[in-house]
Amino acid sequence: MNENSGGTIDITKIPTADNSLVWYAAILPAFALFANIYAENKYHGFLLWGLVILLRIGVCIYDNKKLIKMGMWQQDKVSPTVLLPFVYIIKRTGFLKRKSTIIMVAGGCLLFGITNNGFVQTALATDETYCQYVSQYYSSYITNLPDEENFYPDDDDTIDMILKKKCYGSTYTGEEKKADVEYTSEKIDGVRYVTASATYKKEKLEIVFSLDHDGYCLKGMDIESVSLGGRDISGDEKDDLIKQLFMYETAENEEDAE
Repeated sequence: MNENSGGTIDITKIPTADNSLVWYAAILPAFALFANIYAENKYHGFLLWGLVILLRIGVCIYDNKKLIKMGMWQQDKVSPTVLLPFVYIIKRTGFLKRKSTIIMVAGGCLLFGITNNGFVQTALATDETYCQYVSQYYSSYITNLPDEENFYPDDDDTIDMILKKKCYGSTYTGEEKKADVEYTSEKIDGVRYVTASATYKKEKLEIVFSLDHDGYCLKGMDIESVSLGGRDISGDEKDDLIKQLFMYETAENEEDAE
C-alpha cells in the first residue's frame, strides 16, 4: 500500500482483481456453439471442445496466478479448482465477495454448451431423433442423388415438406389430416436406417435412408432403397422417381432459359 507525503492513501495504487478473464471462461462454452456450426465431423468436434476445455483451464490458471501475485488469494499456490473452471469461478466469487451474477451466467453457458454438444446429443439420441434428422434436413444432404446434368437438389423445403407436397398436392399447407409421412428408425450392423412412408399416386411409397452419422453430426444420407406399391424399384425407374421427388430441372443454359 502506498502513501504520499501527506500520509494519505492513494487508492489508485491499491491492487484490484479484474473479472474480464473469468468472464471469458464463463461464456466460452456458449460462444463455442457458434463455431460448432462449421464442425463437419467428429474430429472437428474433438478439436473444438478440446480447445474449449484447455482455454478455460488456462484462463483460470492465469487469473489465479495474478491474484496470488497481488496478494489477493488465500494461499500462495495455484488452486486445484482451476481444473474445474465453474468450481473455480464459484470459489473466486465467494473469496473476493463479488456479485454472484457471473456464477449464474457461467452455469447457464456451461449447461447450454453441454446439452448442445454433438457428442452428448448423440449419446441421448432416440429413434425419434434420427427420424427428425431425415424429415428436417434438405435434399442436398442426400449424397447419392442421380448425377445428371441440369438436375439439382430441391432445397426450397425440408425432405418432410417435399414428400408431403409431392404426395398430397402442391397446395399442402400442413392442415390436411391425410397428409401424413410416417418415419421409422432402426439400427442394423452399426448403420442407422430411417424409412419414410407415404401415399404417392394412390400407391404406398417407402424410401429407406441410410444415415452417415459419425457420433457427432450427420454428414449425409443415402437413399438405400425405394418401393412403390409393395414393389422394389431400381435402375432408371428409381432414378426418375428420386428426381421427381427431390430434384428440379433447369434449362441447359441461360439462353435456353430465356
